[in-house]
Amino acid sequence: MRKMRETGTALMNAREMRLVLASAPRNLMELSRRELMAMVRRARGLVVQYEKLARRVMGGRMHTRRKAALFRTALSNFESQLRRMELAPVRKARPVMRKRPAAKKVMRPAARATPPRKKAVSAKKATRPAGYARRGPVKARAHKARRMPAMKARAPTRRAATR
Repeated sequence: MRKMRETGTALMNAREMRLVLASAPRNLMELSRRELMAMVRRARGLVVQYEKLARRVMGGRMHTRRKAALFRTALSNFESQLRRMELAPVRKARPVMRKRPAAKKVMRPAARATPPRKKAVSAKKATRPAGYARRGPVKARAHKARRMPAMKARAPTRRAATR
């Protein structure tokens, strides 16, 4: 594969080079059946294209013939891998005893976008008087200070009054 890579880098564009590099034995094992079928189709098309070009141009230029040979080699690698995949018996997935996944902590957002739903009040609670559930005397609370004491309510202007 190293020899193919050295001779092909000057001849090919990036897409063609990826196709040739994918035909290396190490990379063939990672391809799925569907990817292999696509690679076979592409390699076949490129072999035909460059063989036609080699025949058409004055007996074929050396680079064009070399490119066709590289794609033919890649095509044979893809087809042999595809054949091996089809001949290999399909293994049945056997049940595996798995550990129960650890409980995940649920992270809640700080402020919800929608307010939480109120629970329905049971009939028993609804009949009780308002202060019945309280345990101690109700303490008087101080009024909250205004947030912006500098701003005062303005009297309506003449324009607003005329409208």
